[in-house]
Amino acid sequence: MTTGILFNPFVPSYRNNPYLQLGRLREGDPVHRSQALQAWIVTRYEDCLRVIRDADTFS
Repeated sequence: MTTGILFNPFVPSYRNNPYLQLGRLREGDPVHRSQALQAWIVTRYEDCLRVIRDADTFS
């Protein structure tokens, strides 16, 4: 599913204020596939705990 939210930690705006982009992800797409990183970004604490505790599912 595409949300229209782009996450790219390599752009200057992210370096200047990472919290703005991370907040947008947390609100609109808390489990996000970043094309720039070719990785999943998980932004909510509870979701992060689930990923960490269930390595078989999320590896």
